[in-house]
Amino acid sequence: MYLIKGDENFFINQNLEDIKEKIINKQVNKKQLKVINFYLNANFEEIIDALSNIDMFYSKKLIIFQNIDFLNSKAKVSESACNEILYLLKHLDEDIEIIFTQYIEKYDKNFSPSKIYKFVEDNAKIIEANKINDHELFPYINKLVHDKGGTIEASACIGLISAFPNDLALINNEIDKLFLLSKNITTAMVSENNLTISDNLDWSFSNSLIKYNNIIEILQKFREQLNFGVNGSQIINQIATILYDSHYFILLRKKYSSDGDIAKVLGIHEYRVKLIKDFVLKKGAEKIENLILTLSQIDIDIKNGLIDETLAIKTFILDLIN
Repeated sequence: MYLIKGDENFFINQNLEDIKEKIINKQVNKKQLKVINFYLNANFEEIIDALSNIDMFYSKKLIIFQNIDFLNSKAKVSESACNEILYLLKHLDEDIEIIFTQYIEKYDKNFSPSKIYKFVEDNAKIIEANKINDHELFPYINKLVHDKGGTIEASACIGLISAFPNDLALINNEIDKLFLLSKNITTAMVSENNLTISDNLDWSFSNSLIKYNNIIEILQKFREQLNFGVNGSQIINQIATILYDSHYFILLRKKYSSDGDIAKVLGIHEYRVKLIKDFVLKKGAEKIENLILTLSQIDIDIKNGLIDETLAIKTFILDLIN
């Protein structure tokens, strides 16, 4: 059992992938390992089923809980369900591996450890994933860029640090954004890119949503935007841009075979077209059309004060990525 906890999402996700890879690689027959993911307020019946039942098609399970609500005593969770989960964790089958991840801000007033969290903390291998000190950012960003196969000028690195808070997830997203221009990041690139937190938040949310590999990351980017004062209409516009670009991609695909030609027509980077293509393949044309209609209705209902803005968008995002 593992518990990855801290206030740096970049390190939380990095450690999660590392541990997951090690567990998978330990298996003699990787096809016999079933990986199950649970996020936030997952269905308790499914969780209990995953913890208690042996799958006849798989000999081992890896269950990943990311920011799951029963670790937080402030979450509204059934006492009986918590007791049952705690019992199952105490009597866990040896063929089940579990990884918990928990984002906890420094002086976090929204998180209070539950009795399950305390049990996990006492019995799991703990991995701390906290923000590095400000003076460590410069060498770490240099290493990060180098590990990605690029270079960065010293003054460009200082520019990144000045433009953003101590948040490696945000800075990593900006590096990926700059890499679309060149693998060798210069001071001119950083200054000409007009870096602002809000612009980067827009890009990182949109980027994580269109990839939708990690539900927790998408919802974190959504919350980051709310925390920085981005309103619901702006977030809806970002989602709508992805859906409309996907819709136009489907239409243009009938005329153009090249991603480069479609990129020119849409006026976006070819890399973005490739992401849209993957998104379309995953979701399908019919689902995208239905999502556009649903989002339009949500926008109307929000403007008329019929539904809660944040809850409606969050529910829509969950529907989009499921």
